[in-house]
Amino acid sequence: MAAKSNTTTKANQPKMGRVNTSKDKQTNEALRESEAFFRNTLDNMLEGCQILGFDWRDLYLNAIAEIHNHRSNQELLGNTYVEMWPGIESTHVFTEIKRCMDERIATHLENKFVYPDGTIGWFTLAYSQSPKGSLYFLKTSWNANWQSRKS
Repeated sequence: MAAKSNTTTKANQPKMGRVNTSKDKQTNEALRESEAFFRNTLDNMLEGCQILGFDWRDLYLNAIAEIHNHRSNQELLGNTYVEMWPGIESTHVFTEIKRCMDERIATHLENKFVYPDGTIGWFTLAYSQSPKGSLYFLKTSWNANWQSRKS
């Protein structure tokens, strides 16, 4: 009877620690495509879209939000809502955002916003929680409609 060999060759080694790079590459590419699709969707919405983290920092703003805010997104991103809008915490809007954050409820309101330069913006705001814990809101300006109603 022949003795069994305890030597292993590359061909019969277990595949532990080896990565299926082809499948990983496909998965990563699909993830990149999905993220690009959703970012493109948010970037091109007709409404302003803003996402706040639970620490009240701006995580995302689209181009329309930049127009509505009268400030660059780069200036706002990474900073807290209160830092960037001094006095906001004494407004009804802040109360509603805080309620949405604390109670994890959606809310909707119309708001008159006075910018630091004294100009006024009228907006319909919709706030909601995302499943990942951040808050997002959509902002629609109706300044043009409001102005035409006043005339």
